[in-house]
Amino acid sequence: MEFIKNNSTIFVLDTNILLNMGRLSLHSGEHFLNLLKSVEDRIWIPRQVFNEFEKNKKHVFGDIPKRYEKIKRELKDRNQKFATGIEKTLSNPMDLNYFGVEELNKLILNKVTEINGIIEGFSLVEEDIIDQGHHKTFQNNFFNFVDNLKVGKEIPISERLRILSEGELRYRYQIPPGFKDEQKDKKHIEPQGKFGDLFLWKEILTLPERKVFPGLTDIVFITNDQKQDWFVNNEIHPYLLQEFKDNWKNIEIHFIKGADFYKIYSEMTDTFDLKTFVNVYGLQNIINNGCNQKTLDESLRKKIEEVEGETDEDSFECLEYLGFKIDSQKIFDSIDNKDELILKYELQITVDNYLHCVETQMNDLGETRQFVETTEVSKDAMAKVKLILKYDGKLKKYINVKLEVIDIILETVN
Repeated sequence: MEFIKNNSTIFVLDTNILLNMGRLSLHSGEHFLNLLKSVEDRIWIPRQVFNEFEKNKKHVFGDIPKRYEKIKRELKDRNQKFATGIEKTLSNPMDLNYFGVEELNKLILNKVTEINGIIEGFSLVEEDIIDQGHHKTFQNNFFNFVDNLKVGKEIPISERLRILSEGELRYRYQIPPGFKDEQKDKKHIEPQGKFGDLFLWKEILTLPERKVFPGLTDIVFITNDQKQDWFVNNEIHPYLLQEFKDNWKNIEIHFIKGADFYKIYSEMTDTFDLKTFVNVYGLQNIINNGCNQKTLDESLRKKIEEVEGETDEDSFECLEYLGFKIDSQKIFDSIDNKDELILKYELQITVDNYLHCVETQMNDLGETRQFVETTEVSKDAMAKVKLILKYDGKLKKYINVKLEVIDIILETVN
C-alpha cells in the first residue's frame, strides 16, 4: 500500500469515521486527529457526508456528559445492589438476633453511604474535565478541522431526482450501495434517507471530473461500514469496482476500514499507538461479529448450565439462558507481535435469563396442584476474554479475528 503515501492519492472519509471521533477516548481522538491533520490537504468529503455529520455531530459529541453520568449511575446501581444483597443475606440472622450481626449490617451500610458520597464527588471532576478543558477543546479543534476540509458541492435537484429514480431500480435488484438501508424509509422522517449511501457513491464517481485534485491516481474510501452492499468478503463489492472502472480506467479505488487506515499510515509515519488502534478498532464491533457472538453466547450458556448443575436436586427453581449485553470493558493485558495482536479484556456483562419456579397451590377441597411460573431475571457477570487478530502482510490489515473466553464469573441475581 505504498500508494497511500503518494500525493496523488486522495482520502474520502465516510460519515461514520467523522462521528466516531466523538465516541473515542480523548487520548485516541487526539491521536487520530493528528494523523488526519497530517494528510489534511489530501482529504475530501462528499456533501452527503458533510450534511450527515452536521446533522448528528451535536448529538454524538454532546453525549460526552451523558457518558460520565452513566458511569455515576452504574456505580450507584452496583452499590445499591450490593447493599440489597447484604440486607437480604443478613435479614434472617438479624431476625434471629444473632450476636453482632445488626452492628455488622450498620457498619456495611455506612460504607455504602460513604461510597455514594465518593461517587457524587466525582461530579466535580466531571465538570472540570468537560466544561473547563480537554473534551471541549478537542471538540472545537475537530469541528474546525472538518470545516476546513474540501467538501463536495450540493447535488442539483434534477440530478437528485435522476439518482432517486435509479436508486429504486438498483434496490429492487439489490445492486449496491445502500440496498441494505431500504428499511430506512420506515424508520426515518426523511423519505430520501435510504438513498444516502447512493448519493455518497455518486459523488465519489464524479470526483475525478471535478478537477479538485489535479493528477489524481488513487481514491481511498475510509469507512467503518461493514454491510454487504459495500463489501464482499472484506473486499470492495465487485459491482462497485466495475462501476468505478467503467467511468475511470486510469484511476484506482480502494476501500479500507478506519482502524486499518490508522495502523497502516501511523506505522508509515512512526506514530502508531496501540491504545488508539484498539479504541478505533472497537471491541463491540468484534463481539458483534457472527462467530464471536456465538462464542461468547455458548460460553455464557455453558456457565449457566454449570451453575444449574450445582443446584440442589430438590430445588424448585431453574434458569434458562436468553442472551447478554456488554455494560463496560477494559484491557488488562496486550501483546503486539509482528503478525499477531493479542488483547485481553475484562467485560462487565448483564446476562438475561428466564427463571422458572415451580409453585404449589391448594384449592378449597384441600387438593394441591403444581404449576410453573416464569419471570425474566438478569445476572451480572464478569468475563475475561482473549482477542486474537492475525495480520495479513499482503493485504496490510488484520483478519481472522478470533475471540476466546478465558473465564466467566457469575454474580447475584437482580
